[in-house]
Amino acid sequence: MRRQHQSIIDKAAVLGGLCGLIRTRDDALEARRLITEIDVELVHHLTIEDAELYPLLMNARDEGVRILGAEAAEGMGGLLTIWIRFRDHWTAQAMLADPRRFAAATDMLMRAL
Repeated sequence: MRRQHQSIIDKAAVLGGLCGLIRTRDDALEARRLITEIDVELVHHLTIEDAELYPLLMNARDEGVRILGAEAAEGMGGLLTIWIRFRDHWTAQAMLADPRRFAAATDMLMRAL
């Protein structure tokens, strides 16, 4: 999970740096390529966290671990849905139509990640 975190963060940083530079179709296609790469890892990662990790932590014997699990689930819960909306909305065409909004949406999402 930690290796996945770092890989996702690294790719998200590249996307974050690119999102303010969308000027051409090639720029938008590169951003879409990064979104697709992030998507492969992130959906898998968040699904495991939601389905396995957080429930395991929230049912631990140790109260501190249970609290940590509940806080993590609350803090990250819903991120998968937000990501899927972002991924599905920001096609290359949508990025080119409104690059400033894409940059703002990407920045906000990358901060959450």
